[in-house]
Amino acid sequence: MGLASDLWIVSSPSAQHAEPIVLDLWQGGRSDPNELKSINISGQPMLFFTAGFPSSGREPGRAIGNRASIIRDVIRNASGSEPREYTALNGWVYFFLNETSSSTGVLWRTDGTDQSTERVTYIYRNDDSRASWLTSIGGRLFFAATRDNPNNVELWSSNGEPGTANAAVLTQNINIFGGSFPENLQGQTLDGVDYLFFSADDGLNASPGEESPDRELFIKNVTTNTAAQKFNLKTTGGSNPRFFTRFQDRCYFIAENDNGLQLFSSNGATVQVVALPEDVQIVKYLTISFLSCPALSVEARPVVSGNYLFFVAQDPIHGTELWKFDGQVASLVTDINQGASPTNPHFLSDVNGTLYFAAATDAEGVDLYKSDGTQVEPLGISPTGPASSRFTSLTQVNGRLYFFKSDEGNCSRGELWYSDSNGDTRKFYDFNQVGATKFGQITVVGPDFYFVAEGFGNRVEPGGNLTPGNFGNELWYVRAEVCPSVTLAYTANADTVHFLCRSQGLVEPIHTFNPRLPDTPCPGDTCYRSNNPALSIHPRVGFINTNTTPPGTYEISYQYSDRNCVDTLSIQTTVILVDVPDPQINGPDALCAGAVAVYQTTEPPDGAPYRYLYNWKVSGGTIIGGQGTSQITAQWGHVIDSTEYVQVDIQVEGSPCRAETPLPDEPGSKAVRLTPQPRAVITSDNGGLGSLCVGIPYRYRSEQPFNPLNRYTWLVEGSTFTEIAPNEIEIVWTTPGQGSIRLIEALESPTAFCADTSEAISLQILESPGPITTNDRFVCNPPHTIRLQVQANDAALYRWYAGPTDTSPVQETSTGIWAVE
Repeated sequence: MGLASDLWIVSSPSAQHAEPIVLDLWQGGRSDPNELKSINISGQPMLFFTAGFPSSGREPGRAIGNRASIIRDVIRNASGSEPREYTALNGWVYFFLNETSSSTGVLWRTDGTDQSTERVTYIYRNDDSRASWLTSIGGRLFFAATRDNPNNVELWSSNGEPGTANAAVLTQNINIFGGSFPENLQGQTLDGVDYLFFSADDGLNASPGEESPDRELFIKNVTTNTAAQKFNLKTTGGSNPRFFTRFQDRCYFIAENDNGLQLFSSNGATVQVVALPEDVQIVKYLTISFLSCPALSVEARPVVSGNYLFFVAQDPIHGTELWKFDGQVASLVTDINQGASPTNPHFLSDVNGTLYFAAATDAEGVDLYKSDGTQVEPLGISPTGPASSRFTSLTQVNGRLYFFKSDEGNCSRGELWYSDSNGDTRKFYDFNQVGATKFGQITVVGPDFYFVAEGFGNRVEPGGNLTPGNFGNELWYVRAEVCPSVTLAYTANADTVHFLCRSQGLVEPIHTFNPRLPDTPCPGDTCYRSNNPALSIHPRVGFINTNTTPPGTYEISYQYSDRNCVDTLSIQTTVILVDVPDPQINGPDALCAGAVAVYQTTEPPDGAPYRYLYNWKVSGGTIIGGQGTSQITAQWGHVIDSTEYVQVDIQVEGSPCRAETPLPDEPGSKAVRLTPQPRAVITSDNGGLGSLCVGIPYRYRSEQPFNPLNRYTWLVEGSTFTEIAPNEIEIVWTTPGQGSIRLIEALESPTAFCADTSEAISLQILESPGPITTNDRFVCNPPHTIRLQVQANDAALYRWYAGPTDTSPVQETSTGIWAVE
């Protein structure tokens, strides 16, 4: 038998996206798409948007993959209906549009097809309803609108069903003096209850926007359909709540109280302030300055990422920095720009539990950063020095961050970049090396994404061909995962760790390509490489020769290319060649029957990233401990002279590879010679045990039958003995007192010496009585006293008999003297 060897395979494939293509909605012009919204209709993710179409004006559009078109020409002229605020409810997409110049803010719906696109209801017929802030929660639509005059905007709702009484109804007249102008409508489900959060002003002189004098928080319980409750967070003036964000089953938002801007939380029924360290103020808006580019005014919207709610705050010591809240305590993440100078973190974006954001330092200007909440790491994209880059449209797409980057000196042009979880940050598309203008609005739809830009690219034609050119401000499409993702294995199982047995010899790689085979599976003649030339691998087909590869750890890279991929794709694989040697068993190989012994075998090398599994077998005995480990304790049975075996199989955990089960006398099997164990027990057939008399012969022998192979050694104290046979002796005790006998019974074989010693038998040796003496042997009448006497023995009891046939003594004495008259 040879060595059994295992290969461990660890794969880390990469994913790619196709090159963006232009969906040229207005060929020769510019469609200026906006209102991009991803909505799933009957299991099909779609993009809904508003764009200008030739001869139709700005109308609702729909895109599925690389096919984009107008849904319906609502106003059949070049002016367009200007649809807006696409919102999903019950398999429909709802939106507001303008039917005529005098009838604006009409509620419509569509499922993405022309024939099913219809009006739900007029809100303010033949006038402007000023409908806005459309949102859905609890199976209903909510929005702000008016029916009678422009200054009476209130909270409305709809069941979404055309021609019904509840197609558009006033939900609550919050301001009796005029309109309350509800804004920032946001539905939240907290602890199973649906709530609508929004801001409104129920006082005099109410107006749209944060300038309204008493704009406060309102919360409506949609589940119970009760009136919205007002929360006065600020004594004088409005608190202007914004950025309603769900975190740990509570709604968090930024608003102002008498102490300034604060972070608040609500369960829908009550509102609390999140405690911040002293002198720390929440930041609601930011202005980002650049050396030569126009400043950016951005919202400082809190974002949930991983286990934290991240937000922007400022204090006199650290300036404006990134903060976090874990549900209990709010704390600074780190002082990125050391000292009181502001970092101004902006465009906070979550990517699978990692927060990405842009921030500025005095030394390096604006750059991109990422954080897990415990530390902050710069991506190092901007040029070194204070000259900054601008980063916009930070968006997660399939675990990657996509964004637009524009540099100082060319502020109006941007390039599309990405950064992945492995730290790979690179340019994705540069629009023919000159960048794009009017770029932004990255919107994820299923696995794909869309964006809007004006620049050089390839337009998709109806037949699928691509036409290059410069295009106006149009919709662009990026197909995700078009480049094949690959897995590499050397066994058929789906585990991340794979094993090969060395006895397999040549083993070919097993690849899976999803969704298809790449355009070039092996560029050139070398697509398999290793960091160690000792690995015997074929560079073109990937065969591994396990017989000629020594044990060790190897890195294998496999490279392939595809015409639509950004770069040549590669996969890294770790291969660990593991030797499983033939088992060697250490332990006694010659024992007496009934003995207990310990046996050990091979263990993995120190630091090995695997474990051995052990299966022990013992013939003629019992495993009493250690099964499954490298050491067992065995109890051998009481058998007649025989040869038994200890065997062990070794397997690498999780692997089919093992050291083969050996036959007796082969490696992995240990022969054990068992010698019968004698049992030394002394018996006596004529009362030779206990108290004995001097001068009487006693016989002693071994209780077991005579075995000519055994050696018998008699140990007698207090007398000599005569050997009748090796297992039998005779003793005549000659001296009163104490005596003892022991027997050692031994069996010596060529492989073992087995012996047993009996327990020592203690004996009491007594002196026999002497002859009787008398003063008169003949007795005559008249009466006469007769005195009989024997040699006295203090330990003896004397029984005296009157006649030769008497069986019962007439007297017992202890002095050895009997006097009878």
